[in-house]
This record gives sequence, C-alpha cells and structure tokens, in this order.
Amino acid sequence: MGFNCPEFIKEFKRYVDNLKVKAILEVGSYSGELKNTVGADGIDVNPRLPDVEKCDIRDYKTDKRYDLVFSSGLLEHYSDNEIVDIIKAMAKVSKKYVLNYVPNSNCLAYRNYKKRTNAEWKNELDFTEEPWQCCTKKQGWK
Repeated sequence: MGFNCPEFIKEFKRYVDNLKVKAILEVGSYSGELKNTVGADGIDVNPRLPDVEKCDIRDYKTDKRYDLVFSSGLLEHYSDNEIVDIIKAMAKVSKKYVLNYVPNSNCLAYRNYKKRTNAEWKNELDFTEEPWQCCTKKQGWK
C-alpha cells in the first residue's frame, strides 16, 4: 500500500539528492516508499518489509553514523516528550542531517490519502506547532 503521492516521492528524491548524502536511515519505514527511493536503510517498530529492521530508534544500537536520518509521518503518533526523545535518538546516529516530515492539513498528499483510507488515524488531530512549546532551550531542548 502506498502512502505518498508520486509527486511527493519525486520531490523528496530531488531534495535528498541535492543534499549529496550517501548513508541514509529512515526511521518508521512502514511502506518503504521513501526508503527505497533514496536507497536508505530502514527501521520500524512494526516492519512490513523484509529489509527493514524491527527496532524503535530510541533502542537502536549501531556504530554506523548516517549522513541523513529522516522520518515521514511518524512523529505525530507520539506524545510531546516521546517526540523529543525520538528526535534526540535520531540525532545520535546522524553525522549531518535530521529531517522529519509531519503531515498536517496543509499537506495535499496527506489530505488526499486520508480521504482514501480506513486507517485508525484517519480522524486524528492536525499536528500544529503549538505542542512544540515544550521544546525550548529553557526547558531542556538541545
């Protein structure tokens, strides 16, 4: 099952290609579309693909450091504190970039997919910047 519209996948590939990175890790590689598009390694707490390691990024043990560690459609499924921990864990295995795509009601690809699915998250709340009030340097964000 594909989650991303073809235009988003093409745009994502162009974006990553412009970063000129080699070693890439997708966190939450559920459908594998983006992982496969850019030749990334993948981890997921509930992998659907044989080449994706079953693991939560917060428990991921590796000596490898990636040029880019990214997630797409992952963070909105966690609490504010968990989001901070996930991003910190992503940063630990990254030597250059951490990228997180978080769908919201302004994302056309996300809106179109939500119309076509019966998935549990179909009626979730929109992810906005407001929860990130907890992530200031004053409150421990590093």
